[in-house]
Amino acid sequence: MSHDEEMDMAMSRIGVLRYQLEQANDEIARLRSSSFVTAVPSEEYEKVKTKLANLKAERDQLKADLEKSDGVVWTLSVENDRLKQSLRLQIEQNALAQVGFKMYQDNVDSGGLHKDRKDAIARLEAENARLKAEVERLTKAGDAMHCFLIGYIVENRLSSAHLNKLDDDWANATKGVQS
Repeated sequence: MSHDEEMDMAMSRIGVLRYQLEQANDEIARLRSSSFVTAVPSEEYEKVKTKLANLKAERDQLKADLEKSDGVVWTLSVENDRLKQSLRLQIEQNALAQVGFKMYQDNVDSGGLHKDRKDAIARLEAENARLKAEVERLTKAGDAMHCFLIGYIVENRLSSAHLNKLDDDWANATKGVQS
C-alpha cells in the first residue's frame, strides 16, 4: 500500500472517530435527559458488549496494518490509536453506567438515587471534557503533521497532485467527512 493510500486511510479513520465521539456525546445527553429504568435488559447489555468486542478486534487489526507503514504514517496511527482507545473507553463506560444505575437503585433509597445519578453524570461530563481536550490535542498534532508533509512535498519537489490531495483529505478529515 502506498504512503498516500495509508495517509488516506488514516485521515478517513480520524473522521470516523470524530463521528463516534459525537455519538458518545449524544449517548451522554440521552442518559442525562432520560429517567433511569429499574432494569437493564441483558440483551441490550450483550449487544453493547458484542459491539465493544468488535471495536476492540477492529482496533487490533488496524494496529497490525498501521505498524507496517513508515514513520510518518506510523506516527499518525499512534495518535489515531490513542483517540480510538479514549473513544472506546467512553463507550464502555456509558454501557457500564447503564448497568450500574440498576445496581444503585437496588441499594439506595430514592433520595440517594438522585445524588448517585448526579455523581454519575458529573463523572461522565468530566470524561467528556477530557475526551474533547484529547480530540483538540490530536487535531493540533494532525495540523502539525499536515504542515510537515506540505513542507516535505514542496522541499522534495513532488507532484502538486500530492499536495492537492493532502489538502483536500485533511480539510475533509477536520470536518469529519470520510474520503
